[in-house]
Amino acid sequence: MSGTSFFYPDAPHRMSSTIALRFATGARACGHEWFTREYKGEIDDLNTTYGILHGGTDVIRHCEREKKDYWYIDHGYFRREEYYRVVKNELQHTSFAGVGGAPAVSECGENRLRELGITLAPRRDPATGEIIVLVPPTDYQWRFYTPSVDSPENWVKAWQAHCEKTYCKPVVISRKGDKLPLTKLLDRASYVVGFNSTGLLEAAARGIFVESTGPSPLFWLKPWHDRKTWEDTRYAIFCSLAERQFSLGELASGLAQTVLRNVGEFPG
Repeated sequence: MSGTSFFYPDAPHRMSSTIALRFATGARACGHEWFTREYKGEIDDLNTTYGILHGGTDVIRHCEREKKDYWYIDHGYFRREEYYRVVKNELQHTSFAGVGGAPAVSECGENRLRELGITLAPRRDPATGEIIVLVPPTDYQWRFYTPSVDSPENWVKAWQAHCEKTYCKPVVISRKGDKLPLTKLLDRASYVVGFNSTGLLEAAARGIFVESTGPSPLFWLKPWHDRKTWEDTRYAIFCSLAERQFSLGELASGLAQTVLRNVGEFPG
């Protein structure tokens, strides 16, 4: 194939179909003929998919093998039910338009962060917290990133042992769907370790030390940073992420593609 495609999953999925149509409409508004089609073992020069289930991983792996660009779309980093992140050649942003791929503050990013109503608390003194929170990867995340290595259970065991020895505080494991949600545990947390859960962003916003052991925007946020460096880096990360997530209307209008083009992450 030669061209541009948004690949449908191999099973009916209403949100994927909706986003495929909106993204293709917005791309056409920017001068790109972006087709929607079912993945049947062939890819295009430029490719888009939603999520890693129902064939999404197959599209991504195929693009990686043939060194073709792809845009991955999934729930946003903030206000996840209203916005969708658009990421070039990875599942979460770990590289940005700054020097060396570092997150950078732009006027657009600052404006979009402000419009989202996100507030960033001062960095919390870790001595004030009572617990360490572990946020394990889901089975789907683990299989995508480490398909033949170890297991999520061993990740939990290793990090639980490390945190108990290093911080001498109780470790609480927070999994998706638990009766006590992560947001409640953060009230008592001094430190949060996760694979690459977007829940870590809430912890960082509340000023809690976070560590991501998998590919994540929070890679740039180091626990050994002094307070000012930590808070400045966090602000740059949050601005960069806010700039790269969009509503359905923005995907369809071409605004999303225009913003991404302006930061060098969409063809001109």
